[in-house]
Amino acid sequence: MNGRNRLFLILGSSCLLTAVVAVGVTALSLFSRYMELEDLGHVLDEQTFSRIVGMTAADRNIVVTGAVLFAVGVLLIIAGLRRPNHRAL
Repeated sequence: MNGRNRLFLILGSSCLLTAVVAVGVTALSLFSRYMELEDLGHVLDEQTFSRIVGMTAADRNIVVTGAVLFAVGVLLIIAGLRRPNHRAL
């Protein structure tokens, strides 16, 4: 394994880990907002409840960025696992 392939593997795994953490933290944040309102027992109409608990623009951007990072990470790992096709003539 040469240095370039090793670099691709490290960058790919870093992208995958960052994507998983970003999406996971966003999901936990959404769930905690939901649980906080439910635990407080506030009686809100459905529209207000969904606006408070629903995904914000920032949440959406984090999830989309996580998806892109995941795809880039998979591509980098595949590129890092490829072997060069050098044939002696």
